[in-house]
Formats: sequence, C-alpha cells, structure tokens
Amino acid sequence: MNLKKSEILDLFCSSLDNSFCLFQTAKQTAFNSEYNKFPSLGLAELALEELGKSFSCLAIYSKADTLKDWTDFW
Repeated sequence: MNLKKSEILDLFCSSLDNSFCLFQTAKQTAFNSEYNKFPSLGLAELALEELGKSFSCLAIYSKADTLKDWTDFW
C-alpha cells in the first residue's frame, strides 16, 4: 500500500498526538494512583512506540512520491 505525502503527514501528526495523550495518561496513572502504578509503565511504552512511528513517517516523507517498494515502511 502506497501512501501520499498528505497521508504520511496525517499519520505523523496522529502519531504525535497519540504519543502525547498516552504519556499524559501514564503520568496521571503513575502519580495519582496510590496502589496500582504498574499500568503506567505499559502506557509509557505505548507512548514511546507511537513516537517511534512518527520518526518513521519523517524518514519516508521525502521519498513518498518516488518510492516503489514500501516493504520496509510497513
């Protein structure tokens, strides 16, 4: 599946938004939960994965119009 530059930009922005929301939720869980703070670690890991996805989008953006093989991206 090939993506247009506008789709990659949307994916980049959504990844950043998701990462920030997950981080905020992880922080709230860690600091506002008296007994069960461990779920915040999982949420923080998901936030980092979303942030990593945004870097992949940046890396592929400049080549999107000419790229023939999207295997590495997917």
